[in-house]
Amino acid sequence: MRDPVFETEELAPSSCRVRFRAAADLDWFRGHFDGLPVLPGIAQIYFVTLALGKISGAAGRSFRIAGFSQVKFTFPMTVGDEAELSVRVDGGGERLDFVIRSPGGTVFSEGHASLSWSAS
Repeated sequence: MRDPVFETEELAPSSCRVRFRAAADLDWFRGHFDGLPVLPGIAQIYFVTLALGKISGAAGRSFRIAGFSQVKFTFPMTVGDEAELSVRVDGGGERLDFVIRSPGGTVFSEGHASLSWSAS
């Protein structure tokens, strides 16, 4: 499965901000749905894990998501939509906050996750 192409805007040991486009050739769109392709929520969660991997590298810690809470998919992301994904890890490395929004500010999804980690 092809991952989105992230353009890194910001990367630090506790945060990552990337831009990407919901390209038509992403496998996630296949069959979801014919005539009106929508990027599934699980794909958006997967993109959060990719950004967390970038933070892990910058922090020298291997962060793992233990569970998500208060995740909201507020607006459908469709083929061609441009988006910015922001992920922030709290100072103790126990909580992650994320938001995916359009350049115009429309929020596609947002939520929180509890984390576990180990030194890399």
